[in-house]
Amino acid sequence: MESSVQGLKEKIIILKEEIQQRRENAEQFFDNQQETIYVLENQIQTDIQDLKQNLQDYESINEKNLEEQKWKTNNEIMEQNNIQEQKLSDQIVGKIKHQVPDIQNRVNIEECQRQECDKMILDITASNLKKINGQITNQQKKSMMNQFNQVEKQLKYPDQNTV
Repeated sequence: MESSVQGLKEKIIILKEEIQQRRENAEQFFDNQQETIYVLENQIQTDIQDLKQNLQDYESINEKNLEEQKWKTNNEIMEQNNIQEQKLSDQIVGKIKHQVPDIQNRVNIEECQRQECDKMILDITASNLKKINGQITNQQKKSMMNQFNQVEKQLKYPDQNTV
């Protein structure tokens, strides 16, 4: 019996050692798991920080791109407005160029009509002077000729203020 008790004691010792070894292995495994968890938590925190930084960078770049797009759009609008303004200006200038000859013709016609009227007035005045020539004295003739010459000068040279 002693041998069986001895055998049991040895088995108990072996089992205790095995239990101790398993306990140490479990503690080592647990420590390794804790270390892995710690490393993973740190990696997750690092990844979160990286993602936050990436998000901030993206938002900053996006904001910059939006600002650039806004300026680009504003510049495009201004350029289109300038093009439209130039087109309208060219159209107006073209219309004015077409109207200038008409206006010039009207001015020329009015100038001719004015000159014809002036000539008719001079002719009528000369005719009237001839009719009454016989009825006036030499002094009156000189005075009337002076007046006639002054009127004639005024009609021929309207820009000069001759009295």
